[in-house]
Amino acid sequence: MHDKYLNKTLIISVISLIIFIGVQILNFFRQELFGVVPGYAPHNFSFNLLIYIPANIISLVLSIVVIKKIYPDFRIKKNLLAILIISPIILLWIYTMYIIFVF
Repeated sequence: MHDKYLNKTLIISVISLIIFIGVQILNFFRQELFGVVPGYAPHNFSFNLLIYIPANIISLVLSIVVIKKIYPDFRIKKNLLAILIISPIILLWIYTMYIIFVF
């Protein structure tokens, strides 16, 4: 039973990482893929509002779900892979919130 539990958390963390990396790639190539002109506010705003922000929030929520599932039965050896997968997402969100609210 514990292996099923571990596999679910690992699958959720991989999905979260795939969403996060995918949206970062879309953001990098948004001019080529969607025709979003850099510096043109309506295009940037609609891209961010419809694609970038919701996907990042979904990725963050999935990462928090993984942390909540891991926390009650925390064994570093069994959950290390899931923690390593979601840690960049959490750290980048912390950094982003720091940049937004401090600067």
